[in-house]
Amino acid sequence: MEFRNTNALWSAVFMRTLRNAGVRTLVVSPGSRSTPLTAAAADLRGLECVPVLDERSAGFFALGLAKSTARPVALVCTSGTAVANYLPAIVEAKMSRTPLVVVTADRPPEFQDRHAGQTIPQLGIFSRFVVRERNCVPERTWSSLEDARAAAAEAARVAAEERAPVHVNVQLRDPLAPAVREAGFPGEDFVPADFDPAKFCLVPHLPLRDFLAESAEPAPISLAGKKVLVVAGTTPVGHDDTFNVERLSREFAAPILADATHPLRHFPPARDRLVERFDAIFRTADKPYAPELDALRPDVVLQIGALPESKFLRAWLASLGETPVYLFNYCGDDTDALRRPNAVKVARRFRDVWNNVFAGGGNAAAAAPADTAFLDAWRAADARFRAKSDAFFRNAAAAGTPPLEPQIARFLCENLPESETALFIANGMPVRDMNAFCPAGSRFWTFCNRGANGIDGTLSTALGVAHGCMEQTILYTGDLSLLHDTNGFLLAAQFCGNLSIVLQNNGGGNIFRHLPVARENPHFERFWLTPQRVSFERLATAYGVDYARAETLAELGAALARFRSRQGVHLVEIFTDGEASRRLRAELSR
Repeated sequence: MEFRNTNALWSAVFMRTLRNAGVRTLVVSPGSRSTPLTAAAADLRGLECVPVLDERSAGFFALGLAKSTARPVALVCTSGTAVANYLPAIVEAKMSRTPLVVVTADRPPEFQDRHAGQTIPQLGIFSRFVVRERNCVPERTWSSLEDARAAAAEAARVAAEERAPVHVNVQLRDPLAPAVREAGFPGEDFVPADFDPAKFCLVPHLPLRDFLAESAEPAPISLAGKKVLVVAGTTPVGHDDTFNVERLSREFAAPILADATHPLRHFPPARDRLVERFDAIFRTADKPYAPELDALRPDVVLQIGALPESKFLRAWLASLGETPVYLFNYCGDDTDALRRPNAVKVARRFRDVWNNVFAGGGNAAAAAPADTAFLDAWRAADARFRAKSDAFFRNAAAAGTPPLEPQIARFLCENLPESETALFIANGMPVRDMNAFCPAGSRFWTFCNRGANGIDGTLSTALGVAHGCMEQTILYTGDLSLLHDTNGFLLAAQFCGNLSIVLQNNGGGNIFRHLPVARENPHFERFWLTPQRVSFERLATAYGVDYARAETLAELGAALARFRSRQGVHLVEIFTDGEASRRLRAELSR
């Protein structure tokens, strides 16, 4: 292959090395300064290139792809404010431990800090939200080519091992187009005549490893004879300790409080130890039967990942005082958001302490049968609220009335095809309703942007999760979350997969109805509820997206079944009453 300028050769080495190091998808946003990088990748066999106009949407699309594949996904954009648009997705990637390789084109050093067009300080722009950053200036030297190879290999390796975003900033001089011949290129002593980029860019295959190569020293944990409570929040991509946690729960008769985004909630080996309605249990703190919460107090708390989505559970955990808390945090992060005095980071990996729990520390491998009294107390508390909600959902389904929001969440849990379907849950009320009302053993895979918990990029991330998957993926979202990312619909032309969007439209920010500010505040509707009157049917038509409207749960199920065999993006809208939904949640938690 003939190279006519420095940028073309340098970019070819960088992109080939990135591919050889394990990156399989590059999400590209159009621009001039990034031309050499894009051109080098566009025809590279083994590297899928997906063009996405809006960099903010591109960042979240790459995030979704990385979440679903547990592999690093790369991004390329031009210089200036285009780079800044990546920030929300990079924040989420860092907080949720998702591997991204962010490659930003930049103006050369001589144009920095001189008010040159489309030039801003780019190195350091992502600050604490990337785990590694590197600046490269392609030049006509052999060491510059070695720098290209090293930068790409390191970026792919670090992103994969640490499950986090990495930033490579590339300062490119003219000429940018690969067809333009650069004066004096290649020059003496630059590259040998028989230089072969394919061989030069080979890197040792690095299998994806558990975050960091080194293991933490196992901390001594003794659980024998103690009341053990397992609390499982959202897990980073590519990590699932379901089997280990379930075994521990079985050996010590430990109840499990699992977030709706954790695999334990949907694939529990033993449902009888999983507490579904823990959020409702702790809403009873000011109710007449609150004293029975004393029977639920553990001797030890094992926290897996971050905390589940329930402020009432968090308040109760914070009230446990000196109760020992062992944090299994996978990646060395501090996941004790409650700042408990007896919280101890145990290890990056659950299995680092496995032998200690079952073969040492005075556990005697839990040889004696565990006392089930503690577990039985949790079962009884859970059963009360499950019976009430189960009866309501059963009667409401028989009545066939227009559904409220908790009913939609429950319906999706009970009617999605087992094991085949991925469900992307939007932040706001959808993830809270899933946490409150999704029954154990629903047997589908869940995704959610729970790192920073924002509504940014919801549609684009869901499209990334579904891209390349022929089975149906469901996005369950509210109206404001979808409107916040309508540019994601531009991806429909590039999208390869099946994404069906379940839109519950309550005309505004229904989650804010649950805040104290909703009561007797004259500005509540304008500044918090933010009502909207968008026609989503017309919006779908504008983007060429299939649309269906459902009045009942039966119609919702029929629409999803109809779209299951169709590739592309589909939107099913169902209108709900936000205030009536709020009252129902309160009633089912009494």
